[in-house]
Amino acid sequence: MDSGPQPEDALCTMKLATYTVLLAMILLTPACEMLGGDTAAAPNITELLAGITDMQSAEQAKAPLESAVSQLQSALSSKMGAGTESGGSMVDSVLAQFGITPETKNMITGLLGNDAIRGAIGPTLETLQGLLPAM
Repeated sequence: MDSGPQPEDALCTMKLATYTVLLAMILLTPACEMLGGDTAAAPNITELLAGITDMQSAEQAKAPLESAVSQLQSALSSKMGAGTESGGSMVDSVLAQFGITPETKNMITGLLGNDAIRGAIGPTLETLQGLLPAM
């Protein structure tokens, strides 16, 4: 004889629903981070470089540029470690998020050619240059 739903059935249903939601959160959170993360906060490195014209502007841009290069390094490392896309398109995607274009590499070369600027931010520019593929 079926006497209808029992309190134990409702409790079991609630537990199952809770476990389902928790499992979805556990599985989807890392996937969402790999697909996008917090890319809206990525600084535009090309714009930072465009504002550097002399030693004074290089010194003013030093901290933001160092931070941006560090963020770029982290983004490249995490995206490459994820392995969800082919390497080239993954790198291109990360570079685009940071506003990096083929012209960026030329800007770096030009800035490194200025001794005053090189003295102020040379190591940071060289690190950045090393992160960029042949474009």
